[in-house]
Amino acid sequence: MPSPTQTTFRFVKESPASNGASTEQYRATWTEPSGAATKFLVYGVIDCLRSSQANDSTPCVTGTTPIPAAKLTLFSTVPGAGRSLDVSWTLEGEAGPAPYQAVVIVAVNGTARSSPAVLWSALVCYDCVI
Repeated sequence: MPSPTQTTFRFVKESPASNGASTEQYRATWTEPSGAATKFLVYGVIDCLRSSQANDSTPCVTGTTPIPAAKLTLFSTVPGAGRSLDVSWTLEGEAGPAPYQAVVIVAVNGTARSSPAVLWSALVCYDCVI
């Protein structure tokens, strides 16, 4: 099963709340041959899986990073004909990290699943204090 390609993850808007929090909205897009997938699973990755001094300033998740299921939060299931999804999350205050360190997509057809394709990844910030 081919992984989605030509992935993008673009900022759409930020909506501030009265309590100091804000919601950030992004639009994810991808391509996949027509009929290859019956659905797409879009996940947030909750940790920077490649965090180390050697990986400083490189993506937290790459196309070859093993991702434990316990580190994934399902955002949405998109029908196989879909090629985009709006994703949002809430930031609690002005400083601090996003609740996710990467967003990945998996193509599914029956029991076949693609390898995760990275839509977006934060960068490793080794020894950062947040």
